[in-house]
Amino acid sequence: MSPQLTVGLTAEQREILLTGLRYVRSSISLEMSPPSPEVESRRREKVKSVEDLVDQLAAAEAVAPAGV
Repeated sequence: MSPQLTVGLTAEQREILLTGLRYVRSSISLEMSPPSPEVESRRREKVKSVEDLVDQLAAAEAVAPAGV
């Protein structure tokens, strides 16, 4: 497992990221490529990675900055 990166985002920034990730997921799903089992498998893996990230961001709770 790779190290985690903590980034301070406002609720608005988080929503912007979530919106962008939904566009990325759609882009991957609609990408034009010759049909083959390998291409479909890679596409599903990419979409799953984006969906996992969306789920992680959507579930993230707001945390007050240190010293507040």
